[in-house]
Parts: sequence; C-alpha cells; structure tokens
Amino acid sequence: GSLVARGSINASPSANVPTYVLHAELKQFNLTPLVHVVQPEAKGGTAILDARAVLTTKGLGKAIVENLDGTLDMATYGRGVGTGRLSLLDINLLSIVGKTLEPNTQSTVNCVVGVFDLGKGLMKSRALFADTTRMRLIGNLDMDLRTRKLDGGLRPYPKNVALFTIPTPVDISGTFTEPKVSLATTALPELILRYSNPYTIFLGALVETRSSKADGSDDCRAAFAKAEFARSEMGNENSDADDAGKFP
Repeated sequence: GSLVARGSINASPSANVPTYVLHAELKQFNLTPLVHVVQPEAKGGTAILDARAVLTTKGLGKAIVENLDGTLDMATYGRGVGTGRLSLLDINLLSIVGKTLEPNTQSTVNCVVGVFDLGKGLMKSRALFADTTRMRLIGNLDMDLRTRKLDGGLRPYPKNVALFTIPTPVDISGTFTEPKVSLATTALPELILRYSNPYTIFLGALVETRSSKADGSDDCRAAFAKAEFARSEMGNENSDADDAGKFP
C-alpha cells in the first residue's frame, strides 16, 4: 500500500492560535499489523484501508478536535479482523448490526465505505455502504468526535430475498466504545435518506442484490472511487480522476 500526505502548520508568533491543514491519501494500506497490536487476541485475517482526507483545524489540545473541519472518505476491506470497523476510529459497528439482524447466523463483513463531512468536530456521513456475505446495507452515520456519540440508521438488503420476510432497518446510537444497534420502530430512519444525488442513486443500484456475489468488495472499491460525486454541490475537485471513477 501507499501513503501520500502533505500538510502545513501555522504556528508563527503573530498567530493567535496555531492552524493545521492536512491533505492525505491512503491506497491499499495494510492495517493488519496495527489491528493485531490493538487486538492481541485476533489471529490471522487481513485489514486493508483506502482513505482520502482534506482536513483543517486550529488550537491546542481538545480545541484541535472541536475545530476540525473538512472531508474524509474511507473504505475497509479484508477478512477475519478489522473489516467490520470504521478503521480510523476503531468502531466495531457492522458486526453488531449483523448480530442484531441475524442473531443465529454467521455473516462475514467484506467491506465498508463511508463518505463524511466534518464541521466543528462532528462527522456527518453523506453515505455509508457495507457488503457482507449475506446482505448489503446502506444508510448514514453521525459521529461526534467531541463526545464520541453515534447517531445513525442502516437499511439491510438481503442477497437472498428468502433470508428476510421484511428487511428491517436498524437504528444506531451509543458511543464509539459502546455502540448500540436496535431494530427501528419506524419504517425508515430519517438518516437513511439524508441526501439524493448521483452518488446515492449509484449506491441504490448496488443494493439491488439479486446478482451480487458473496464477496462484493469490487463494488465497495467502485463506491470509494466515485465518492467525490457525493458532494456534487461542491463541484468535482478531482476532475482529472480516471474515467473509471466517473459516471456516464
């Protein structure tokens, strides 16, 4: 894998507070050794991360998190360890979602894609997409980096329609260390349909899962490649991207 990063820090005596700017891109970065350090009990498996970040902040200590603004797109892939986590934040969420929806079934998370905007330390997703061996999920997730609280919703789409009579959405709450997942009491949590743009339409096509494979990692890679289109109102900053990352 590779890491490309550039940044700047303005900490001159004339500045009231230091400011920070970071542009970073991770391509097929192998997180497996780090996961094994964080989870010594984990054996075998792989965890790969793709990520793009454009972040700015200012201040010292807690103020760095409280003033964090920018964008962050990430995707994790692998087997056995780390995949079900939003790896940069170490939130083991998808495994809990799977156990809530299918408590008596062993389902493996293949990949997760998240497209996030950050403002004053609050991460609000443009979209969240996940592929498991038995279902796909689409929705949204807010993560407050200041309080470490979670708020979101996901709708499952079974790869075999016989698996669920009625696919029940789930509500997400709790904290980074103690996420809570429960079956939704409404037909569709508000967060699931937060945005409508070419990107969410593209993800909607991906969850039409009649012909999807048990391992849909290729579709996660496609979703990550097209993530810039989730911010269509901001213009396509990566206009020189390969044609493979563009919509027809």
